[in-house]
Amino acid sequence: IATYSDDANRTRSYTLNRLAINLGWAIGAGLGGFLAFFNYKLLFIFDGITCILAGIFLLVFLKPSKQKYIQKASVSDENETTISPYKDTLFLVFIMFTLVFAIAFFQLFSIITIYFKTVHHLTEIQIGLLETLNGIIIVAAEMFLVFELERRFKKTSIIAFGLLFTGISYLLFNIFTFTGIVIVSLVFVTLGEMFAMPFMQSITVARSNPKNRGKYLALYAMCYSVAQVASPAIGTWVVAHYSYSTLWYGTFIACCGSALGFFLIRDKL
Repeated sequence: IATYSDDANRTRSYTLNRLAINLGWAIGAGLGGFLAFFNYKLLFIFDGITCILAGIFLLVFLKPSKQKYIQKASVSDENETTISPYKDTLFLVFIMFTLVFAIAFFQLFSIITIYFKTVHHLTEIQIGLLETLNGIIIVAAEMFLVFELERRFKKTSIIAFGLLFTGISYLLFNIFTFTGIVIVSLVFVTLGEMFAMPFMQSITVARSNPKNRGKYLALYAMCYSVAQVASPAIGTWVVAHYSYSTLWYGTFIACCGSALGFFLIRDKL
């Protein structure tokens, strides 16, 4: 994506990719439940088929070529360095704040589902529909939202507001107890995702150059992998030893701290 885009449309290019992923998420959740209702074996057969088809489509419509990459590298500054992201102190600070956000955000796919079932007594079908709503909102609004925000504000400022939205989405559970708050919370966390993630990835690409971009993107991706492991582990430990209320307050504070960090480094990045 970085190779086939430029500075003017890079954030929107990554956003379009996220749109495809979330559209797949929205369709896949419903289709998966439908197939599993008849036979779980069908679920795995269709999973395998769709992955194979995706690989074929990629080879046919976007044949691997280094030509465009070579052209971009050749016109880049001759003095470009291949500094490792692990030696880029400011980027490591950026990754740290991103990790805090990711751990908070991934509660959406782990502890939140348990909370919905045990506290608000939602069924699996209702929880599945709520998760699907996240993808539908992103598909419907993210491209337009990112285009408008990118023209008006600094990327780091937009990210900071996204983190605040994410923190508020969890804080709402401690303020309101009616079941409808789960929908309001989902809207807030989805706004947070749309404000933060496309611009985080865009900054990662902008911080790198064609020679070390893979390393920067790999470290950025590792950040989310760590969060996917740490988020449910931290969440379940806090709930088991304290309460859901403590977890939501802690998540809100973590998001606010990370948002403040992004706001403070906005000019340097």
